[in-house]
Amino acid sequence: MAESLWKTPSVVEELEIARTGAVMIDRSASGNICLSGSERISWLQGMVSNDLNHLTPDHNSISAFMLDATGHILADLKIVDRGDNLLLNFDGRIVERVYSRMDGFVVVEDVEITEQSGFLACISIQGPKAKSAIECFASDATVVAADYTGFGGIDVYFKISEREQTLEKIRATDIHPISAEAREILRISAGIPQYGIDFDETVLAPETGLAASHISYSKGCYVGQEIVARIQSRGHTNRIFSGFFVSGNREPASGTRLVMENDGNIRDMGWITSSIHSPTSHQILALGYVRNEASAPGTILQLDGVQYPATATVAVLPFV
Repeated sequence: MAESLWKTPSVVEELEIARTGAVMIDRSASGNICLSGSERISWLQGMVSNDLNHLTPDHNSISAFMLDATGHILADLKIVDRGDNLLLNFDGRIVERVYSRMDGFVVVEDVEITEQSGFLACISIQGPKAKSAIECFASDATVVAADYTGFGGIDVYFKISEREQTLEKIRATDIHPISAEAREILRISAGIPQYGIDFDETVLAPETGLAASHISYSKGCYVGQEIVARIQSRGHTNRIFSGFFVSGNREPASGTRLVMENDGNIRDMGWITSSIHSPTSHQILALGYVRNEASAPGTILQLDGVQYPATATVAVLPFV
């Protein structure tokens, strides 16, 4: 076996590896539900925001939201076509919610729902050289496109019993596991919102900026579709997901409110959801929501409730 290259690089070195090579993220803690049965696709069409007809042998996965009747997001799903079944991958903290909701919608349809979180492992390889890692996985592994860093990559699903053996193979390559800090810098720099951090059940689907990848406006009815269509016909939501350049040397906490003063009146204009200090641009970058009337790039907002002077300037995403 080749000598392992899993040493401890600096965060800056990790960012460079992700930009020019390949890094590994272990996503085995994510949730997985399998749908089988002859009516699985037609049934799921009525449950999610994207069009499953986009699944093809050459394009074996799509992203979609599971919404409530008011258009708010219950789950962010990666839907993978594995031939005789569909795999739904999502935040592992909401497995019970997703399973129980789907189970409640099966009436007489030929659909079987199986929770597989304890059976499947998922390793994500990110970066321009991600596909070089495929040989580390078993031939029956499922490979799909996935981007968590802005540099592209793949997710690979395989039996969890093969996880340690697979990690040993990856350790013998120049693919490095990336730290949570470096991953967050990459995610925010790329302007990629994450479920549970940047959006949840309090956010409407079109507000996330993910409509192009998660929503079909032509597929027909699904739970929450009426609200989503109404927002589209109106032309916009009241607030949108955005990036911000933050002044000062402190990263604002999640939930920090953004305000604007006008003629002595202070108006609430949005809030921060996540932020990082970028060691490459030497700036504090943040993601969050801003009202439409203050969403023009360059608009300067105040950070409310902080004990130091700081502003957030609306920025175009992605930052890099």
